[in-house]
Amino acid sequence: MITKTGLSVLALTAAMAAVSAPAASAAPTTITASRALVPAFNAAIPDYTTRCVSGSAKSAIVKFTATPASGTTVKFLKAAAKSGPQTVSLAMKPGQRIDFTTKTGSTSRNYSVRCLPVNFPEWTATGTLPSASPFMGIAQIGPYPRTYAIVTDARGVPIWWKVTAGVTADVKPAGNGQIGFWSGNPLESRIGGAGHFGIYRADGTKVRDLTSTTNVTDLHESTLNSNGTTAYVETFKKRLHVDLTSVGGGADVPVFDAFLQEVSRTDGKVLWTWNSKDHIALAETDRWWPFIFHPELIIGQPSVTKDILHVNSMQDDGKGGVIVSFRHLDAVYRIIKSTGRIDWKLGGTTTDKSLTVLGDTSVTKHLGGQHDARLLPDGTLSIPDNGTQLGRGPRVTRWQIDSSARTATLVEQFSDSDVGSSPCCGSARKFADGSWLVAWGGLPNIRSYKADKTVGFDFKFGGGAWTYRANPFSASQITRAQLVAGMDKMNPR
Repeated sequence: MITKTGLSVLALTAAMAAVSAPAASAAPTTITASRALVPAFNAAIPDYTTRCVSGSAKSAIVKFTATPASGTTVKFLKAAAKSGPQTVSLAMKPGQRIDFTTKTGSTSRNYSVRCLPVNFPEWTATGTLPSASPFMGIAQIGPYPRTYAIVTDARGVPIWWKVTAGVTADVKPAGNGQIGFWSGNPLESRIGGAGHFGIYRADGTKVRDLTSTTNVTDLHESTLNSNGTTAYVETFKKRLHVDLTSVGGGADVPVFDAFLQEVSRTDGKVLWTWNSKDHIALAETDRWWPFIFHPELIIGQPSVTKDILHVNSMQDDGKGGVIVSFRHLDAVYRIIKSTGRIDWKLGGTTTDKSLTVLGDTSVTKHLGGQHDARLLPDGTLSIPDNGTQLGRGPRVTRWQIDSSARTATLVEQFSDSDVGSSPCCGSARKFADGSWLVAWGGLPNIRSYKADKTVGFDFKFGGGAWTYRANPFSASQITRAQLVAGMDKMNPR
C-alpha cells in the first residue's frame, strides 16, 4: 500500500529526474543539394557554391532538399515557405545564384548558392580570415586556362569572380566599391608582355585601364595610392645592344629595364617616371645571372630578352620616396622621387647605399627573390622572403629601417613547416591585431596567422593552381551586398 507521503516522494523523485535529465536536442535545419554544396550547410554561413554543370553543359537542374528544424520554415526563391521537408528542382547556369530563407519565429536568415563554371579551380578552406579582412582577392594561376579574378568571403568561399583573357593577377580593392586586377600576357610569356591593370565595378563593367606611356603594364605591380587620385604602374623597356660579357653573357644582348611611373587615375597623365638603367649597375644582379640566361630553370621557358631586375612591388612611403622590390637583385630599395636617386638598399650586393643589417643571423643572404615589400602603419617594413634557390624555405620578415643610422633591424620573422620551397611570388600583410594574411609564393597555400602565429585560416588550391598574391579587402572597401549584386547583374537568372 502506497501512502500519500509515498506518493509525494515518488512525485518529487520523478520531478527531480525530469529536471536533471538532459533535454533531447532539437534536430537542426539541413539543406543538401544533388550537386554538393561547398561548404556543407551550416546555419551560420550565408554563402555557398555548387558545381552545377560538367563537361560542355551550359546549364543543369539542381535538386535542393530542405528539412527544417522544429518551428522553422524554409523558402526557396519565390516559392511558398514550408515547415516540413521539401525538395525543389531549379535550373542553374554558371555564375547564377539561387537564394533561400529560413525563418524561426521572427528571425529570418538569407542564404545564397552560386554555380561555379566547369573549369573554376578546386580549393579547400578551413577557419576564417582575420576580422580586418572579411574578403580576400586572389587570382588563379596555373594550370591553363588560368582566367579567373576571384573575391572570397572570410571562409574562403568565392562570392565574386570575373572571367578574363590570358593570365590574371593581383586582385585588389580599387576604392568606391570597385575591384582592380591585371590581365594579359606576362613579361615571361612566349607571347611577350602585353596587358593592363583594369579597374572594374562589381557588375563587371570596366571603369578604366591604368597604363604607362608604353601603353602596357607588367602584371607584378600596379599600386593604387591611398589618396585615390594617383597610381603607380610598373612596366619594362627593352634596351638593345647591351654588353653582358662582364657577367658571363654575350656582347650584344637585349635586356628589360624597369620602368616605373606615377599616373593620374582620372586622365592617365604621367606625374613621375623612373628608369632603372640610369641608377642600377649590372653587377647588382649578382647570383641571378645563371637563371636570367636560362629562365627555363625557374619559369619553364626561354626568353631572348633578359629580365635583369624584375620589379614585383612598389609603394609610395608618403615622405617623398617610393619603396621598390627587385626580385633579381634580392633587394628592396627606397627611391627619392624628386631626384630619382637611390636613398637606401636592403639586401643583395653591397653598395654605398646598403643598410647595415642587424638581428638577422640565421641566414647569410637576408633576402632571396623577395616580394610584396609593404610599409606598415607603425613604420616598419614587411617583406616575404622567398628564399628562392637558396636551399631554404620561404619566411615572412618585418624590418625597422633607420635611415639616419643607415640600419635595417629584423624585428619579426616566421615560417611555416607545412609549405615547401618557393620559386616565386607571394604576399604578406599584417593587421593591427598582430595577425597576418600570407600567400606562400608559387605554392597553393594561403594562410592567415594569429598574433601567436597559430593558423587561423587555411586555404589551399587544388589541381596545380596557385595565386600570385592574396590581397585583403576591408569592410569599408567593399561589401557583401555589392559583390552579390554585381555577380547577379553579370549572371542574371
